[in-house]
Amino acid sequence: MTDKKRETFGNFIYMLLSMLVFVVMIIAGFKYSQFLYTESSNSTLNLIVSFAMIIAWLIIYWLQIIIHESGHLIFGLLSGYSFSSFRIGSLFISKSNGKIKLSKLKLAGTGGQCLLAPPTESDKPTNPILYLLGGGILNAITALITLPFIFIVNNVHVKYSLFMFFFFGIITALLNLIPANLKYICNDGYNVLILSKRNEKSVEALNFQLNVSNALTKGISIKDMPDEWFIFPEKQDLTDFLITTKAYVCITREIEKGNFEWVYGVIDGLLSLNVPLLGIYQVLLKGELLYLGMILNKLTLEQANDINNSLSKDYKALKNNISMLRVNYSAELLLNKNQTEASKILAVFNKLAKVHPYVSESITENKLITLANDIYAGSDILNATSRFVNE
Repeated sequence: MTDKKRETFGNFIYMLLSMLVFVVMIIAGFKYSQFLYTESSNSTLNLIVSFAMIIAWLIIYWLQIIIHESGHLIFGLLSGYSFSSFRIGSLFISKSNGKIKLSKLKLAGTGGQCLLAPPTESDKPTNPILYLLGGGILNAITALITLPFIFIVNNVHVKYSLFMFFFFGIITALLNLIPANLKYICNDGYNVLILSKRNEKSVEALNFQLNVSNALTKGISIKDMPDEWFIFPEKQDLTDFLITTKAYVCITREIEKGNFEWVYGVIDGLLSLNVPLLGIYQVLLKGELLYLGMILNKLTLEQANDINNSLSKDYKALKNNISMLRVNYSAELLLNKNQTEASKILAVFNKLAKVHPYVSESITENKLITLANDIYAGSDILNATSRFVNE
C-alpha cells in the first residue's frame, strides 16, 4: 500500500470511528432512558439520574484523555525521556528550575499533550516509538481491564458507566494508533508511520522539536538556544511532517531575530514547493507570509486580500493561537483599516498572552504587534524593523 493510500485509508477509518462514537452514544442514551422510565415513573428523579449519567460520561471522556497522556508520560519515561510538560484541555503543567508551573494553552484538534525531553547526547540512544504509542496502549489496557466487570456488576447505572469507559478507551486507542492525517495535526500512529521508514533525519527532527519545547518551558528564548540545533533542512530532505515541522520552527527563530526578508522568501518558496506540511503549520506559514508581506510591503492589495480571505475560517478555528491572533490583528489594522475589530482581537490576544506557558513567545508576539502598530502609524519600515531587533 502506498503512503497516499495508507493515509486515505487511515483518515477514512478515523471518520468511521468518530461517527461510531456518535451513534453508540445515541443508542446507549436511548437504552438507558428506556431502563429508567421502565423502573420508575418519577420523571423528576429520572431526569436527575439522566443528568448525572451525562456528567459521568463527560468525566469518563476526560479521564480517557488523562489516561492517554499519562501513557505517553509513563512509556516515555521508561524509554529514557524526561518530563517537560503535560497538558489536559487548556491546563498546561510544566517544570522549570525544579518547580511546577501552571499555565494555559489550547491547541486545535487536541484534548491534551505530553511533551518529554529526549536523552542528551551522552545518554544511551533511545527509540521514540514506545513514547508515541504509549497513550493508545494505556487506553487499550485500562479499557480491557474494565471489560469483565461489565458482565460481573449487576447495578445498571454502574454497568452503563463501565461500558462507556470501555468504549471510550478502545475508541481513543484506535483513533490515536491508526495513522491519520487530520485537518490541522496528525495523530500518534501517523508519526510512528513516518518513523517506521527509519529515516534518521526524521528522528532527529522529532528530538529537535522536543528539545526546543523543553527549553521554552524553562524560559529560554528560541533565539538564545544553541545555533547548532537550528540547521535548516535541505530541500531534498523535506519529505515528511517531522522534518518540515523542524523547518517551521527554524523559521520562527529567524522571525524572532528579525530576519524578515529571509523569512519571507523561505516561506514563499516552501509554500510554492508544496512540501508535506502539517495543516496547522501550513496555515501559520500563510499567516506569516501575509504579516510580513504587509510589513515589508511585498504584497499587492489584491494578493493580501486573497491570503487574508483564505485564512478566514482558520482565524476562527485557531482563535486561541497567539500567533494567529497577531496575524488577524495586523490584517484588520493594516489591510482592512478596521481599528474597532483590531481592538477586539487585541483584547483576546492580551488575555491569552498573559497565561501563555512560553513567556519568550509572548514577548516576541507582543513585539510583532508593536511593529504592526508602528507601520500603521506611518513609521519607516527600516526604522521600525530596527527597533524590533534592538528591543
